[in-house]
Amino acid sequence: MAKKIKISFFLLYAIILTILLCHKYYSYIKPIINNEILVANYLSIENPPTNKKNNVKDEPYLAILEIPKINLKRGFFNLKSNKNSVNKNITLIASSNMPDVAMGNLILAAHRGNSNVSFFDKLPLLEKGDAINIYYNNYKYTYIYDHNYDVLKDGTVELKRDYRKTTITLITCKEKNKDLQTVYIGYLKDKCYNDKKGVDYEE
Repeated sequence: MAKKIKISFFLLYAIILTILLCHKYYSYIKPIINNEILVANYLSIENPPTNKKNNVKDEPYLAILEIPKINLKRGFFNLKSNKNSVNKNITLIASSNMPDVAMGNLILAAHRGNSNVSFFDKLPLLEKGDAINIYYNNYKYTYIYDHNYDVLKDGTVELKRDYRKTTITLITCKEKNKDLQTVYIGYLKDKCYNDKKGVDYEE
């Protein structure tokens, strides 16, 4: 009898452990799959990945951020969306201008760390001259990363940029210092029409 109880206990433990691991894996992989679907739909890639099982009918992205150096390609939502939150996605900051505004500044923020929303974790790998792409309204805007600096994490950010240039600003927390944020600045280099089949046409 004791042996049967022992076996039943370990079987129950194995089942619970399997359920917990599956839930953790699903919680991690589902946002990745959804992002791939939304990116593909936004760019109208032929034969995009599908998620029929989960029947993904999600709010479309406003634009796509791509940083080839760190293998990041993810969209962000408009200011009025409840998904425009740093605890859920890359976040569009209220004072931003979209890339089609000359001498404007597109400001995006995201977490660093090891959570599934730490989209800017690898930003420190950027080197001067690296490309930062934004896909917006059928155009691909290519910015070139220029410099970064640290600021106090007090709810405000001083923008140290060339106001004569169209800019992208990426903001994230400072590694190993909860009191600081790092601000990354890039300037627009190219704008080209994107035919949504992976082909760019310079204007």
